Amino acid sequence: MLTELITTIETLKERIKEHRPYYDAGKPEARTRVSLIDPLLVALGWDVGDPALVEIEPMVAKGQADYALLGQSREPLVLLEAKRLSDTRSHHGQLATYVVGENLKRRVKIPYCAITNGSRWQVFDVFSQDCVVDASVEGDSARRCALRLLGLWQPTLREASIVEQAVDLGRRSVRGVQLGETSATAVRGPVPIETTSRTERPTDGLGTNSNWTPLDSDTVSPSGSVWPSEIRFPDGNISKVESWTSMLVAIAKWLFDARLLTLEEMPFVVAGTRYCVSADGRRPDGKRLGRPLSVGEAGFQIEGDFTAKQIRRFAVDLLRRYKQASSEVGLKLVS
Repeated sequence: MLTELITTIETLKERIKEHRPYYDAGKPEARTRVSLIDPLLVALGWDVGDPALVEIEPMVAKGQADYALLGQSREPLVLLEAKRLSDTRSHHGQLATYVVGENLKRRVKIPYCAITNGSRWQVFDVFSQDCVVDASVEGDSARRCALRLLGLWQPTLREASIVEQAVDLGRRSVRGVQLGETSATAVRGPVPIETTSRTERPTDGLGTNSNWTPLDSDTVSPSGSVWPSEIRFPDGNISKVESWTSMLVAIAKWLFDARLLTLEEMPFVVAGTRYCVSADGRRPDGKRLGRPLSVGEAGFQIEGDFTAKQIRRFAVDLLRRYKQASSEVGLKLVS
């Protein structure tokens, strides 16, 4: 499968190089879809002619997407928006509007949205707004591009999920079933988010000249284009994180390791919101978490079904619950 995917990407590289003017003539988006997007989807296992796998131009609450990649229950896993090859603008906001509006009326939420101009492929986690796949047919080597796109491989996506990869293949790639694994070994249940830690000597505060930005600072604007790479706690403990979601997990783990947050008090919601911490993946009313994230070796779970901005707000509320000042928790932000 990987060899075939690499071969397809190499073919598309040459096609773009030799016929670029073609994709700006006539009906550019249609030409891009048929000549560049459809072949790559097919190479990833998504037969665009099979309605059980791919819905073409599905109607959504606030418009029309170009593709819906369907799960085993025929519920959309990814809404994919296509653009002409020469369109390199960010359309994430438009796409997010489609998906958020659609999710408001759905019991089973759509977890991912994607956008491509036939060369660059980006996939976003709808709840955290993190970019979980970013690959370029033109900009990456064929093999590197193929590895980055494995999160969209049809058996992987239908059996597991797109999550952060342990091996650094750029900032963001995939971690799910490995190539050649059967569905029995696919990642199921709560998504494990790993963090690594080190400790620095505690100081009296983050300081105005510090490299750390306070979690509650007005300058923090959570999004898919700005995210934390590290988080520093008041005791000097520092955890490496790669998204707003993993930042939230790191905070819950730090509170648990400090014996502030305990299994005995679970499940509970924070500040009367949907944000929940649970030992068994269920809310106080017995309903399951929408997007459970596993925290550390303790194995308890937190709700991850939120946008990046909501995650930052709930992180502040969670710290406040245990009388920890969010102003003393610092972030290193990257973009």
